[in-house]
Amino acid sequence: MNTDLIRHRIREQYESFSPTERRVADYLLYYRGNELPSSGAIARELFISEAALTRFAKRCGFHGFRELRFSYPEPAVSEKTPLTDPEMGRVETSYRYLLERTSAFVDEKAVRQVAGYISEADRTLICGIGYSGISALEYRMRLLRIGLNVEVATESHMLRIMTSLLTEKSLLIALSVSGATKEILQALKLARSKGARTVLITASHDPDSSCDIVLHTGTMRDLASGIVVSPQLPLLFMLDLLYSNLISENYSSAMSAHSATLSALGLKTSADARHHRPESADPPAAQK
Repeated sequence: MNTDLIRHRIREQYESFSPTERRVADYLLYYRGNELPSSGAIARELFISEAALTRFAKRCGFHGFRELRFSYPEPAVSEKTPLTDPEMGRVETSYRYLLERTSAFVDEKAVRQVAGYISEADRTLICGIGYSGISALEYRMRLLRIGLNVEVATESHMLRIMTSLLTEKSLLIALSVSGATKEILQALKLARSKGARTVLITASHDPDSSCDIVLHTGTMRDLASGIVVSPQLPLLFMLDLLYSNLISENYSSAMSAHSATLSALGLKTSADARHHRPESADPPAAQK
């Protein structure tokens, strides 16, 4: 078992740990040495008993702390010096964890299917409330710039109005980290009654909703509250996967529209952004 997997296991159980176990968990999550010290040394540093370390290791699936220690290999050398400030380190590891967890939950077939829905829809409505609404606004801008007919609703009254006008040729993409936002669930239900296709992107793995496709993202303790990192992170990652697929499947039209919007803004087109095309492996020209 590698270090990242052990840390994932610790994070998944973190909320259920006792105060003493959380001290051990924090120590392991932010430890940056070449190898873990002995159980005695860690116990003295944390002012706990070695028996507490043994109990913690067993909760993580090991026979004892000795096994956990020798399963904790030397960390891979990074191009960037790891952050040493505990709070900054907490943010960094939270970002890594969320991206890794979201990657683990990606259903590539479902992502391609949703991208197809977007391409086929005569009208796409993206909705979200709060943090999710900010993600919806950003994604609308990106889709507009590749020539897609997209609208956004981030307020409950406007969401009801816009959803009521959907048809069987429309698509509703709903964003909700919790998967339980009342206004979002009501919009999904109304959209289905209109015959529109419906997609929910959520960190919940048991959302109280019935829709055509659910795209699951990773989650972590207190994600929805935004107390450690922005809840937008896993949503934006999933939305970027959809965007990448749209570009890949509709390259010529997407790049033509994108170039037109850049020109309208007085920006350079940079050879139709060749680096976005998956088939292109041309290295950039050397700068003098």
